[in-house]
Amino acid sequence: MEQLKGIYILKNNNDVVYNSEVLINLKRNFNYNLFFDILESFDLLADEMDSKVKQITIDDSKYFFSKDPLKKTKFIIKTIQDFSDDKANAILKDIENLYINKFLGKSHKSKYNKAKILESFNKEIRNILSEYVIDPVDFLEKL
Repeated sequence: MEQLKGIYILKNNNDVVYNSEVLINLKRNFNYNLFFDILESFDLLADEMDSKVKQITIDDSKYFFSKDPLKKTKFIIKTIQDFSDDKANAILKDIENLYINKFLGKSHKSKYNKAKILESFNKEIRNILSEYVIDPVDFLEKL
């Protein structure tokens, strides 16, 4: 059974920047825009209570959530329910740092540049996943 089910990176307006998801048993009519809006609502509510939403559980999956305080970029990973919280948060932090280093604050004018950077980003995602004993080839091949 796959431990990591998905990686999502969203702009502050919830536009998807990066999406890698294992499409096994995915409900075809699952509305991710609505889901991301609900996550945003939870986050706003938590801000009002001087807290943070770090994870939610829906059905048989856990979603771990992080947000860059400057650009408000959102980072989400989807895992199985019994996935380690510490491991998930470490993966999330590594992905967030990688994304910030690769994409934020840099101008990528050409499609070629964007494609090369995305290729490099995917390669480094594989490295991050392999550090946490998740087979990145197995995960990424199912996308």
